[in-house]
This record gives sequence, structure tokens and C-alpha cells, in this order.
Amino acid sequence: MRFLQEVQQLTNTKIGIRDIPGDTENRSLNIAGPLPNACAAYMLMMKRYLDSEAQAPGGYTS
Repeated sequence: MRFLQEVQQLTNTKIGIRDIPGDTENRSLNIAGPLPNACAAYMLMMKRYLDSEAQAPGGYTS
């Protein structure tokens, strides 16, 4: 989770990721901080997610 810590430090936010009971395919992302910082953190997290999906076999393609 080093990336998570880096994003928190870079954007001055607190980020939490948790499992969703009864849903094994999804997780919940919570970002707390000033709105511009939270938006920046969200964009960084989504970029990382999309990059990892693109690397997976049969993953996301744009």
C-alpha cells in the first residue's frame, strides 16, 4: 500500500479502502480532505486502477 501512502502525502488527504460485505468483486474507496485535494487523490487512484486493469489479461482498453 505504498502507493496509497504516497497519494495521501502528496494530496494531504486520508484514503480508506474497505471490502463491501456480500460483494466480493468490489471495494469501497473513501477520500477525506479539502475538495480540490480529494479530487486530485481520486484522479491518481483511478489512473492507477485503470493502468492495472489495462495490464490484466483481457483488461480494459481505450
